[in-house]
Amino acid sequence: MKLVALLFIFSFTIISCDAPVRTRVSSAGTFSNSGEQDNPEGFQQGDESVNGGNGTLSDGNGTLSNQEGFQDCEFLSPQFNGGSIGFFGICQNSNDQRKFKAIFADSSSQGTCFVPLSIANNGNSFKLGRAECTRNQPDQEYLMTLNKELIPPNFTQERQESINGVMVIKAESLNSFMGCMNAKEDYFITRQGCCAQKTYNPSTARFNCLRANPLCENDANAQANFTCNLFVQNHADNYRQVNF
Repeated sequence: MKLVALLFIFSFTIISCDAPVRTRVSSAGTFSNSGEQDNPEGFQQGDESVNGGNGTLSDGNGTLSNQEGFQDCEFLSPQFNGGSIGFFGICQNSNDQRKFKAIFADSSSQGTCFVPLSIANNGNSFKLGRAECTRNQPDQEYLMTLNKELIPPNFTQERQESINGVMVIKAESLNSFMGCMNAKEDYFITRQGCCAQKTYNPSTARFNCLRANPLCENDANAQANFTCNLFVQNHADNYRQVNF
């Protein structure tokens, strides 16, 4: 998969700084990270986790017929080139932005994962929720729900950004991608004196920094830059971002 440009996102507040970078790919396909997910329809929940990536591998359970809101997905086909993932197709429900249907041309015993994204007009994107993963089989439709994470400090509301993109990524690359997406906030959380107040987010099983020390901003950006460049160098052929 050919990368066209690497854009860095360091202008968000600490609440949304979990996505410091975006890799843009060519043509219609596009690129983007975690909220508590429901057991997605069409997936059988597995017991194998992708450590650190917040993804659960599961097996699909057959072809799904015309569900409400998926009328435009009737002729879904593997149209996107996912590099090592192979060709795949994905379609968003017209009634519920959280629901998607996907199909693959190839199988994957390790698994393929989906991460909900928000993609801005300038092309910058960042994750909105946790990953859902499946051990996909060829020519089989998969229905999934990608939920948005809850926002601090009370965690009673989900993120307000619309899900208008999905990161499709091999399970073996998911941890590295999440490491990129979380790198800036992780720096604030783990460096002494960089976070004056942190709180646990039950929807992501991670800590959010509520009050970051602005003196740590440059170093946090540098760490995120390094982490995301490393992800792109090592996993460039293992993902594809799709815009909706």
